[in-house]
Amino acid sequence: MKVNSEKGQDIVEFALILPLLLVLVIGIIYTGFLFADYLTLSNMARSSAREASMSTTTDNYSDIQETYVKQAATSQRMYEVKSKDYQIDNVQSENGSKDVRVRIHAKIQDDNALVQAIKGFIPGAETLIDDGFTIQYQMIRENSSS
Repeated sequence: MKVNSEKGQDIVEFALILPLLLVLVIGIIYTGFLFADYLTLSNMARSSAREASMSTTTDNYSDIQETYVKQAATSQRMYEVKSKDYQIDNVQSENGSKDVRVRIHAKIQDDNALVQAIKGFIPGAETLIDDGFTIQYQMIRENSSS
């Protein structure tokens, strides 16, 4: 048997828990977006390394780089990739062949309120957000005899 003073208890408890629940759900969704965009960037690094390794020119990958920089600019919602942050170059491998290395440096776009809240609320998150991260992919050249 309920007492009259406990009539609104469920609503008060729900009102207290709802903001925490919403923060948790929004955080999970935002993390999913970050991870999806990270996977897209990683796939772009692999694809551009593959394309560069099959290229007949061994020193100039600017056309491949420009294509993938434009693709990164249109496909990314959470990360920012500038032209200078997308590098394709040759490296000498252990067996003496010239391999192709792709480096993508990405920064989380900090123009939305959630990122600003994370920067202010979580210690150490500001450096991670401001510094960004680097994806590196190295592939053996298909025509390494040239």
